[in-house]
Amino acid sequence: MKKLLHLFNLAIISIIIISCGESKNNTPTDPFKDSQTLNFNNEKNDIHFKGDTVYYKGKTFNGILERFYNPNKLTQKTQFINGIRDDYYVSYYGNGNIREIGKYKSNKKVGIWRSYYEYGGPTFVTDFSDRDEYGGATVLEFYPKDKYYPHTKVTFTEAEAFMQKRCEEINQTLMKKKSTTFNGTKLYMFLSVAENGDVCISSVSEHALKIIGVDCGSSSRKIEEWNAIQ
Repeated sequence: MKKLLHLFNLAIISIIIISCGESKNNTPTDPFKDSQTLNFNNEKNDIHFKGDTVYYKGKTFNGILERFYNPNKLTQKTQFINGIRDDYYVSYYGNGNIREIGKYKSNKKVGIWRSYYEYGGPTFVTDFSDRDEYGGATVLEFYPKDKYYPHTKVTFTEAEAFMQKRCEEINQTLMKKKSTTFNGTKLYMFLSVAENGDVCISSVSEHALKIIGVDCGSSSRKIEEWNAIQ
């Protein structure tokens, strides 16, 4: 039971509270260092995944991997060292603003992660520095959505239709859905599969028809997290 509770907390935290920045009111700037950058959409025939390791033309990849919703909309940038997520990770909204930002170390989230609303303002600040054996993290700060969005109630049907359209836009297949509650807010959870075989868990809040978090990884790990969400 203790392990399931830890897995549940990890699954929710890793989905809705990922991200980093320096200001409570401003979206942070891109932190990436100069290094080889690959556009996944253009290079996907030469990019291969084996578990959580990325290979480019048969060798473990060192550099930044970019993913796009379409040719003009960047959705994600990830730093890789020896094929493993290491250093900064940033994801973006369709309007170009940063959704979430933080750091990985050997494929694990470390340090402070921060997330932001689509049109500015922070959502969560989370500390992954003092993780327990099940990978849990500590929520340091939470900024209510009501400050940035009017009061609304999104239905499960609306959230599902929104998520189905999003999956079509980014070439993912929507597989499962469920709802849960986190800190008094109803969340609609969705599990989808990407072209490269990664499994993604995304969440939509009842307060607004927006993706408030998404986290992708190997199928075994993400399915375990999905099953832990009650």
